[in-house]
Amino acid sequence: MLEARNLTAWLRPGRRGEVLHDVTVRVPEGGCTALVGPSGSGKTVLARCLAGLHERYRGEPLPALRRRTTRQIRGVQYVWQEVRNSFDDRRTVLEQVARTAVRLRGLTTPEADRQARQLWERLGLTSEHRARYAASLSGGELQRVALARALLAEPDVLICDEITTVLDAVSTHLVTAEITRLREQSDTAVLWIGHDLELVERLSDDLVVLNTGTVVESGGSRTVLASPAADTTRLLLRSRHLGTAPTPLTEQSDQ
Repeated sequence: MLEARNLTAWLRPGRRGEVLHDVTVRVPEGGCTALVGPSGSGKTVLARCLAGLHERYRGEPLPALRRRTTRQIRGVQYVWQEVRNSFDDRRTVLEQVARTAVRLRGLTTPEADRQARQLWERLGLTSEHRARYAASLSGGELQRVALARALLAEPDVLICDEITTVLDAVSTHLVTAEITRLREQSDTAVLWIGHDLELVERLSDDLVVLNTGTVVESGGSRTVLASPAADTTRLLLRSRHLGTAPTPLTEQSDQ
């Protein structure tokens, strides 16, 4: 459904500004590919590229966002780790969630509102949240609202960038249950970026391990996590047991 091949990306011109080096990643139709790596390894840069800077969508180059068709905007939905700035404080959050289905799917306002409320409840948001504005919601509440907004678009590809970081255990369960429900009921492809390897193993089919902008290991999630070949993967597994966050390292054996 979504693929990037030999992708190199820069944050500024020149070799020193290179953040991703010859990266290939594939998210199959109806599948879930997880992307993991130490802090600063390039995961979010890669996700942004996959959301529209370098790849092709259904065989067609994705143009700049302002020139995209409604189908292309609907097709690839991105849920950020920090979502507060993506909401308009002049409208209630439920109004903004429902408006997604009106604009991108052509639903009537009553039908969009009905579907938004159903999704709202499955994500553990109450009727009290409906009339509130983004500024009055906690980070965890707003993260679930952002996921609801993306899901209501019924995308072909859903990119989730560290979306459980600010969630408690109950909210994380609701979010992952909704992702599982999505995969069971549609062909939506999911790119899951996260640091919780237990969630990664449970949710994903395939795993890509990134370190200093380079893919150091990839394959089936369970296989990679059970028998890691790369130092980075082993470090991530050790960090999970120790409860620490790994930082980028140099991997002589993986070059």
